[in-house]
Amino acid sequence: MSGIGLSLRNVGVEYPARDGDEPFIALSGVHLDVQPGEIVAIVGPSGGGKTTILNVVAGFLAYEGDVSVGGDKPGRRRDLGYMFQREMLLPWRTMLGNVALALELRGVERQQRNEEAAAFLERVGLEGFERSYPYQVSGGMAKRASLAQVLIHKPSLLLLDEPFAALDPFTRASIEQDLLGLVEQSGTTTVFVTHNLQEAIALSDRVVVTSTLPGRVLGDHQIDIPRPRSVLDVQYTPRFAELEQEIWAQLRGQVVAAA
Repeated sequence: MSGIGLSLRNVGVEYPARDGDEPFIALSGVHLDVQPGEIVAIVGPSGGGKTTILNVVAGFLAYEGDVSVGGDKPGRRRDLGYMFQREMLLPWRTMLGNVALALELRGVERQQRNEEAAAFLERVGLEGFERSYPYQVSGGMAKRASLAQVLIHKPSLLLLDEPFAALDPFTRASIEQDLLGLVEQSGTTTVFVTHNLQEAIALSDRVVVTSTLPGRVLGDHQIDIPRPRSVLDVQYTPRFAELEQEIWAQLRGQVVAAA
C-alpha cells in the first residue's frame, strides 16, 4: 500500500432547484491539494459541504471544476476506501465474513480471504471475535470491524466521514490510535471529516478549515507535531494548545454564523 495525491481546483457543486426554490449551492470555488501519504482533516460548521468534498473525490457527485485523484478522474480508481458515519456491516455475516466480503466479491479463494480477514481483525484488536455477529459486539467493536473492512482493500486513498462521532471518548481515542498506527505504517493518503478539533489536530498533518454554505476552503494549517504521536498524550503538549487556539480563532466565526 502506498498513498496517492489528489487535487481539487475551483470545484463547485450545485443541487437543482425544487418546487420553485433557488438552486442549492453546496460548494463554490474549492481549492485543495493533498500529497501522497498525507493525513488531512477537514473541519467546519455543520452543513458546510465537508462530506460533499469527500463524495466528489469518491466519484459520487457531479461537480464543476477540475478534480484529480492519483492522476485520474473521480470514480475511476478501485484503490479507494470510504468509511462512512454508519458502519456497513451485514447483520447476517460474522465479523470474519463481513471483513472478507470484498475479497469474496473479487473471487479470492475462501482460505486465503479468511486468512487475510482474520489478520486484519487482529490488527484492529478483534482477535477472538471472528465468529461473532454484529449484534453480539459493542459499538466500538463494530467500528473496528468496519475499519478492517475498509483497510482490507489496501486503499491508496482512505476517506473517512466522522466515523467515530458516536463513540465514547475512551473508545474513540483507542480506535483513533489504531487508525493512526495503521495509516502511518501503510503510507495511505487519508482525508477525514470531523467536528472534533482535537481529533483533527491529534491525527493529521494538516487541518483544512471550511466555511458556511456555500462551502469553500478558508484556511490550511500545518500540524508541526512530531510523529509517532499518542492521541491522548499529545493533547497536553504546549504546541497542541497553540494550534488549537490558532485554528479555533478561524473556525469560531464560521460556527457562530452557522448557528
